[in-house]
Amino acid sequence: HMFFIYPAFIIIAIHGVIYIKNFAQSHVKNSIVQPVLCMLLLINFVYIVKLMVDLHPYEHLYFNFLVGSDMKKIRKNFDTDYWGLTYRKGLEFILQYDKSNDIVAIADYPGWSNQFILSDKDNDRIYVGFPWDIGKEKPKYFMTNFFFSQKEFPYKEIYAVKVKGADILKVYELPDSANIRFDGKFPYR
Repeated sequence: HMFFIYPAFIIIAIHGVIYIKNFAQSHVKNSIVQPVLCMLLLINFVYIVKLMVDLHPYEHLYFNFLVGSDMKKIRKNFDTDYWGLTYRKGLEFILQYDKSNDIVAIADYPGWSNQFILSDKDNDRIYVGFPWDIGKEKPKYFMTNFFFSQKEFPYKEIYAVKVKGADILKVYELPDSANIRFDGKFPYR
């Protein structure tokens, strides 16, 4: 949710690197310190670029090493896919998995808004409703990015988007819709 300030961060970081370089040139007389400092900055830059490549197309799920390196633990303590960008993959999976022309799925707001990324043809086949829409439609699928709740759900998991071994989005096939109720957060049995 802070993508709009990244250009300012880059400008500040460039000014910081220039300041450190100028400070080192004027205050450090030891000739070995400057190359070591440049090497450390280069290693850090390469590490972050490699991490971004590894996370692609989910670069927004980057957490620095202070938070931890185990994405499964990170997912339990932090909201990972805040904007719900993984929902598109979940919707595309449902459209391939279910060949019917009347598909109803349940998701939160990012899941609902991701349906508008789909082509008109696919959008005509699928309706993504909110959990409180239960009763108006008969949902076949439930998608979650674990934004409101980190718990697992007791439904049949049919698809998951994984990042560094952690489930960031799951698609569940729902049983008989009549047994599903809304508890204020997500449907449960």
